[in-house]
Amino acid sequence: MEQAGKSATILSLQVLRAVAAFMVVAHHFFEYPRRYLTEWPETHVGAAGVDIFFVISGVVMALTTARDQFDPWHFLRKRVWRIVPLYWLITTLVLAMLLSGMSPLGLHSWNAWDVAASYLFQPSTHGPILVVGWTLNFEMLFYVFVAATAFIAGQRRRTAVLAIMLTCLCLAGFVLGVRQGTGATSYAELLLNSLLIEFLAGFLLGRFYLSNAASGLSRDWLNWAGWLAGAASLVLFALAATVDTMPEAWRIVVFGLPSVLLCMSALLLEKGGLALRSRTLLFLGDASFAVYLTHPLIGQTFEKLSVQFLPQTPVNIILALGGAVAATVLISAALHLWVERPMQAFGRSWVDNPSFDFMTARGRKRSIQTSQTV
Repeated sequence: MEQAGKSATILSLQVLRAVAAFMVVAHHFFEYPRRYLTEWPETHVGAAGVDIFFVISGVVMALTTARDQFDPWHFLRKRVWRIVPLYWLITTLVLAMLLSGMSPLGLHSWNAWDVAASYLFQPSTHGPILVVGWTLNFEMLFYVFVAATAFIAGQRRRTAVLAIMLTCLCLAGFVLGVRQGTGATSYAELLLNSLLIEFLAGFLLGRFYLSNAASGLSRDWLNWAGWLAGAASLVLFALAATVDTMPEAWRIVVFGLPSVLLCMSALLLEKGGLALRSRTLLFLGDASFAVYLTHPLIGQTFEKLSVQFLPQTPVNIILALGGAVAATVLISAALHLWVERPMQAFGRSWVDNPSFDFMTARGRKRSIQTSQTV
């Protein structure tokens, strides 16, 4: 932990991206030994990596819209281009496997709408053909909500409207008895889901991070509060690790609360001048999206090879898991460096083209109208 310098990127959040990604990797990879080793621990706390991602996303949205006015189309183009290229690429790979007669990721039931919905970030009966894609449906929905507030003047008003809107949707979901939690298969389960509160919590954390109130606190206070929030988060995660099963409606408490506290800890400590500067962790944070998208296919491949060619002893299973993790890191790093980064650079001219911006177009229209009346 070192003194944080001035940077456009919050370093600790980049590290948390890596932590969250590999929590999800562990959650999915550990399903393999559970099928063969009865003594393997039954814990699902790794799934909370998704909740950490959701909170981080909320923070990032608060930081990227921290102006009195922002253009919704530029904002949406930037977010869509950040997600779509690599996600569509991996989804197309899964589709090609399905069409060739294979059953990747345990997919046995799927239809044309499942495929179309996967590309369009819409809910469907069987869910996205790339199983982790369900989280991106929530991401895209949150981006739309944030963009919709662009027409409201002032950051405080926009934040209040967003908070009221998401809270009301969440409460409506509980009142109407809509199924909560992961894998929304209908528009009601997507729109009226309590997971949206995790995005909102992150958004409010981001607003606080940028506020005069946070800037006015002493470094000692920020650091003590940061360490306290971090300790509370670890205690709650440890308790969550003891929970075998839980109703999905409780996810925002069991996984969401410690995720919010963990992100709060990272923000407070960085505001107080402390940040992790591990180049390895920061790079893995940059590559976390590639890790998240590719690891299900890699894990399944190693499991099938291990089951086919090796007796399923504890040593062989652990070796297969180690190989799967190593392959995930290497393949994700390669994808990030040689595919994701070039695609992001390629699309930058489209993303940053002001001729597509609503605010710019509206300004040009007013200018034309003014010149015609003069």
